[in-house]
Amino acid sequence: MSDGAKQAAFSTIHDDDTPLYGHPALLVCGLSPDDQHRLLDLLAGLTENSLRVIFITLSDRDKPVGKLMTQKHLANLGQTSQSPGVIIVAGLAHQTLFQIMQRYRREALPRVMWATLTPYNETWPLSQLLAELTIERETLRRTSQSSPEGERA
Repeated sequence: MSDGAKQAAFSTIHDDDTPLYGHPALLVCGLSPDDQHRLLDLLAGLTENSLRVIFITLSDRDKPVGKLMTQKHLANLGQTSQSPGVIIVAGLAHQTLFQIMQRYRREALPRVMWATLTPYNETWPLSQLLAELTIERETLRRTSQSSPEGERA
């Protein structure tokens, strides 16, 4: 595990109204234009009007995550990116994020990695956060395959 992954350890999302770090925003990577619209449809009625949904393009990979979170609502909607599927969340209540994740799975949207904005990772270039998430996903995959319950993961 990399130094960044060690310092940005996993934390539990509780079904409560505790807000996540930052201003309400979703930074979305790797969804097709059709899936971008499906995501927006599932968010309708679940979130506050102040939630910004920002879609990432290849040109955003070297920009700091926190800076990307400040782009205007629906930035790059309809454009495709070659990034892995990731949704980075900021400023939402835990309960709201929990509901979004449940609906996301129910709607059978493409599998993505989920992350939250933190004071630690907001200065990272997006490419660094994507790399850390990929390492974490691989570590979890290997761990679940070696456990007796791995077949269900």
